[in-house]
Amino acid sequence: MERTAQLDSYPAATDVASLIPRTATGACESVLVPSPKPPCALPPQQRTVRSESIAQVVSPEASPDDLQRAFKGRVVFRSGYDESLAHLIEAGSDMFLMPSRYEPCGLNQMYSLRYGTIPIVRKTGGLADSVRHFDPSTGQGTGCVFNDYDAPAVRWGVGTALDWFADQKAWRQLMLNAMAEDFSWRSQTLEYEQVYRDAAASADSSRA
Repeated sequence: MERTAQLDSYPAATDVASLIPRTATGACESVLVPSPKPPCALPPQQRTVRSESIAQVVSPEASPDDLQRAFKGRVVFRSGYDESLAHLIEAGSDMFLMPSRYEPCGLNQMYSLRYGTIPIVRKTGGLADSVRHFDPSTGQGTGCVFNDYDAPAVRWGVGTALDWFADQKAWRQLMLNAMAEDFSWRSQTLEYEQVYRDAAASADSSRA
């Protein structure tokens, strides 16, 4: 994705999803679009943002194509299946939005973590299992996690991530935390082995 010099200081937020009720874009009751002045364009002393300053709510009937036309150069929509392009988009973004209604597992949040693209996710299923909410005061956490399945919750999540993005030290720590996560089979098999070892030890102790 090509970015102009004017937009270099703004975070790029993306979503790769099916347009069905389970997923982010198809499920939210209202569509969130950028405000006329992105918060990161503000002076440092004004960069603390809340939901009112980061988004407008437009008609739920607005399509992604409508948003692209209304916010030319700031909203881009592509329809179709292209796994290579999806990875390029995700790897080249600053934030990845995944506010699913439900998510049994989810892979995109794991891809995002690996790329250092900060996931903004709803606390459900595999998203809750794999993304830990970041705390700037301790430097712990790997992304932004919100609870409710509605537009205000999404705005809160995006606003919180923008606050962190405005603090370069906090954002760098968050990226490092994200990239340090290990969801490989090598790591997961060790955990599975430990479950069976614990189960075997418990069975042995009950027979003793």
